[in-house]
Order: sequence, then structure tokens, then C-alpha cells
Amino acid sequence: MKDKDAPYYFVQSLDRALAILDLFRQERKPLGITEIADMLGVHKSSVHRMLATLQLRGYVEREPSSERYWIGPSLLELGTLYMHETSLVDESKPFLQQLVDEVEVRAHLATLYDGMVLYLRHAAPSSSMRLDTLLGERTYVHSSALGKCLVAWKNETDVQAIVDKLGMPALTPRTIGSPEALFRELRLVREQGYALDDEEAGLGSRCIAAPIRNYAGDVIAAVSINGLTDVITAERIAPLAAAVKRCAASISGRLGGK
Repeated sequence: MKDKDAPYYFVQSLDRALAILDLFRQERKPLGITEIADMLGVHKSSVHRMLATLQLRGYVEREPSSERYWIGPSLLELGTLYMHETSLVDESKPFLQQLVDEVEVRAHLATLYDGMVLYLRHAAPSSSMRLDTLLGERTYVHSSALGKCLVAWKNETDVQAIVDKLGMPALTPRTIGSPEALFRELRLVREQGYALDDEEAGLGSRCIAAPIRNYAGDVIAAVSINGLTDVITAERIAPLAAAVKRCAASISGRLGGK
């Protein structure tokens, strides 16, 4: 219903569609038509039409198994654009550079976008001639330390959906090759508080990543370092992981996280 203080150019149908999207933000789970109709006090047929329109534009998706709806890739894309221009990318800059100065290898900031790791920012030692990874590049969650961090605190159903959609390509002989092995690895990530890519994305390369959390404690991004195996040696993994975790905690703190 239109608020008495709403302006004359208020569009009720648009307001209701936005209210549906707000419900997903508040409830943080897929919702069915009846649930949404009851929560908003709107007829189910109206909710169905609005959801169909939002689905057509990619703002929601319907889960075939449950007939419930969840946020779609268009919302994720908008969120990614927002992060490009706001605090996450900006606040991370000094901490990434501090990490690079401390460990003398490259550092990366990334988020999860449409089931893949999306790189948002990089920092490199002054001695480095170039960055091999370009901003906006994507990679798989199962073969990267960043990806493992980004999905480790999600439920297994969501992770399985990513695997089902994108597969688990074997990038090297060491790449994780099954969902069961991935789930075991993600349990280890949660226990340690960091993830390791040990020549899983590229032979001769290691990567260590830690999660960045928002004010609600949700993992919204991850920070990592990567280098050759003769630089990130097995003996250096523990102290380097501690440095990456400190960096991630500092960025989280600036974002109001913990």
C-alpha cells in the first residue's frame, strides 16, 4: 500500500518489486511465492507476476527442486559494481600494500561473482615488472585459495550448486577433483582460518588466502598472496598464513567486521 508520505510520482508496482528484493536481504534464504505474499500482504498472483519479471531481468532465479526463488546474477553484478566504487576496494589498498611490503610477494583482493572468483584489486612488490592476473579476471573456486575462502562458510548445498554449474576442471594434476574432496578441504579452511592452493591452479605456484568479513560476520571477500613454490616454501606457509590473516582482519575491521 502506498505510504501517505510517498511522493506523487510513487510507483506502487516498482515499490513492491523492490520490497521482494528486500525480503531476500532480510531473510537471507530462498523464498516461495506464498511466503512472500504473506510477508508483504500481497496477493499471490501479483507476487508471481513480479517474480516472473524479476527473473526475466536476471534479478531473481527459481530453484527447480524447490520452486523457491533466490537472488540472481544481475543483483550480484550490481553489488560487484558497487564494491568497485566503495569501501571494500578503497579500504583494502593500504593493507594490501602493507602485506606486500611485509612478505615481498603479490597480493590480491577478490569476491565471489556468479560462482566464480572475481579479482578486484592487486598489489605487487616494487621489484615486480608486471601482474600476471588482470583486474576483472575470474577463476574457479575449487582450484584457488581465494575461492576456497569465499565458499568455505557457505552451506554444502550452495557449494554443490556451484560445482554442478561450472564443473571442477583439472588445471593441474594436483587440482581437487571431487565435491567430497572439496568439502573436506573446506572444513580444513574453517578450522585453520585460511586456505592454501598448493600447485592446484598452476604447477610451481602456491597461494594463501584468508576471508574478509562484514559487520554481520559474513564472508564478503578474501585476500591472498601468491608466489613460486621456491618463494612460498612449505616451511614459510604458517608464518605467511598468519600475515595474510592479519591483513584480512584489518580490512574486516575497517568495514565494521570482526
